[in-house]
Amino acid sequence: MTMRCRCACASRPVIRSRPACSAASRKKLGTPVLNGFSATEMLHIYLSNTPAETAEGRWASRCRASASGWWTSRMSTCPDGNVGTLLVNGPTAALGYWNQRQQSRDVFLGPWVKTGDRFWRDTEGFYHYAGRCDDLIKISGQFVSPAEIASALQAHDAVAEVSVIGAPEEEGLIRPKALVVLKPNETPDEAMQQRLMAYLARQPGPVQAAQVAGVRGRAAGQ
Repeated sequence: MTMRCRCACASRPVIRSRPACSAASRKKLGTPVLNGFSATEMLHIYLSNTPAETAEGRWASRCRASASGWWTSRMSTCPDGNVGTLLVNGPTAALGYWNQRQQSRDVFLGPWVKTGDRFWRDTEGFYHYAGRCDDLIKISGQFVSPAEIASALQAHDAVAEVSVIGAPEEEGLIRPKALVVLKPNETPDEAMQQRLMAYLARQPGPVQAAQVAGVRGRAAGQ
């Protein structure tokens, strides 16, 4: 009898944010790592890609087992290409939180469960992760996810890894600051920091207001 094994990651979008980790895992395990998003309130992974989609390098997930919708902060339907909050429903959904009436009312909206996960959907129906509702940072009146800033920086040819935090400025406002690890043979100097700042400034939306707070190098082989 032949046994086929699959490996799933339900903690973070590893294929997108850690492509090297995904490749190493596939080499070690002999099978691709599938991205999945789950919620205790739904009991299971409610959004997942397939081995074929992973092999194609698709960093998105398509709804398979649950009905879904995704919405703006004003609870209006979100058009394709825009970031919104995913709502799901299905027969495994919980009814509410024990002795937590207000939280239950905030999360359980009729048949829908508000996951707190933010996505944008492409024209093929695939969902792309854009962070959590509860880690959004407000910039110039607009909310932005640290994951959006990290994704923008990680697209730069010199960048290996990015971590984004919200740090208070002197005036008391919270500003997103990125800590960047460069690829081997890249120089972590002030000129590189300015290059990355200029790169962010060319990005659309509030992402451009983020600050590159520090860069450091990575030795070859790390």
